[in-house]
Amino acid sequence: MNQEFTLDRIFRFLLTTGILIGLFILLKSLSAVLLPFFVALLLAYLLNPLVGLYQKLVKFRGLAIGLVVLSLIGAGVALWFILVPALTEESKLLTQYLSVQSANIQSSDFDINQMESWVLQYVDQEELKAALSTENIGNAAKELLPGIWRSIGNIFSWLLGLLGLVSILLYFFFILSSYETIAGSWQDYIPPKYKERVLMIATDLEQGMRAYFIQQSKIVLIVGILFAIGFKIIGLPMAISLGLFVGLLNYIPYMQLFGFLPATLAAALLSLHSGNDFWMTMLWVTITFSVIQLIQEVVLVPKIMGDMTGMNPAIILLSLSVWGSLLGITGVIIALPVTTLIISYYQRFIVNNNNQDIPS
Repeated sequence: MNQEFTLDRIFRFLLTTGILIGLFILLKSLSAVLLPFFVALLLAYLLNPLVGLYQKLVKFRGLAIGLVVLSLIGAGVALWFILVPALTEESKLLTQYLSVQSANIQSSDFDINQMESWVLQYVDQEELKAALSTENIGNAAKELLPGIWRSIGNIFSWLLGLLGLVSILLYFFFILSSYETIAGSWQDYIPPKYKERVLMIATDLEQGMRAYFIQQSKIVLIVGILFAIGFKIIGLPMAISLGLFVGLLNYIPYMQLFGFLPATLAAALLSLHSGNDFWMTMLWVTITFSVIQLIQEVVLVPKIMGDMTGMNPAIILLSLSVWGSLLGITGVIIALPVTTLIISYYQRFIVNNNNQDIPS
């Protein structure tokens, strides 16, 4: 049944649209400030079930949060002791590679006297003196100052990044300590007319986000191990760390392809050190990426993710681009589960309703 468009209805629609646009502009302008909060909120959301499990044992939520943090630290320390010996060995091999190449350069036929005569032959001494004059050196210093300021700016950026990490930890603790209160009270601010539908959407979004990140973490772990094994078989330097890094990139679909660049650099180092053909090494690197990508798409994603996304790769890339441009890195992280939810609700409320309105 079609609803009549009254002046009041149009005004409310325009007002709601204006409020939504204003909220979006505000969020976009404050995205850099809000990013630590959203990251902490995501971490608190993912770890809250574990806190609830500990809380059943110790009763006090603050103590349960402390146990979760200690568990994470313990897992990190255990992982450190497992990986550090292998990473140390790989670092030694990389140092040996670089030392060998440095020795090769130093032992090559290089006559400093010949270099000096070449400079004197092809460089005009008067122009060289003019270039080294006080005025030119002053101009060069002026051009150098912006670079120094950029370096100082980079240091401040690093300090701000450290401050952002501390902010994430503080947000994480305070959100997690009051998570149940926040989760139970926000519903009271929803108008009764829209409460049922908003709660349904929020519940579906919560379940979808949690399931997506848990299942995607399994894929990330398996793919990281496969890449580490593949790179180790090829003999690439830093094979384990490089493989795990490429695996971590899988939190964002198809981002693992960017791991091809450091793999290429590692292949070049291997070729320089061993004397193997670079293109043959790159062929094996390409085969490793292709086989693992095939395993991921044919075996891992269908078995682990199931029909959780079910989106065409073109839609996935479009989703990542749109949400990334809207909300930055936060948008890239939540792009797939949110887009899946939007498509699901579009099919449920719009397509199905239209089909029901068509007379048989």
